[in-house]
Amino acid sequence: MTYTSSTKGYSLVFPSSNISYAGATLDEDFDIAWLNCTAQMNVIKYSDEAMLSTNPTVKIFECTSKKAVTLPSNAFLQTALSDGRIFIIEIMNGAWKDFASNIKIQLTQ
Repeated sequence: MTYTSSTKGYSLVFPSSNISYAGATLDEDFDIAWLNCTAQMNVIKYSDEAMLSTNPTVKIFECTSKKAVTLPSNAFLQTALSDGRIFIIEIMNGAWKDFASNIKIQLTQ
């Protein structure tokens, strides 16, 4: 399953189509200097869609940073795009680590 943002110029390719997802704007920095995250996408198994906003299994943050980002634990993954954006994936449920590790984030044209 692929989510493409026509306004932000990127795609998220998910390793399964049995999911629900929803995005929101936010202002988050994870208490890391120079980090600014402005969008979040929650992901959950399709059958658990009712818990998407309250208990997602994976959160994906769209961020920018003036310096390299060191994440606080192994519950986070990150992907940097060539345009300078950083996508931080937070794994809320350890059973979803393989799923999160296989999300592909790419620029669209």
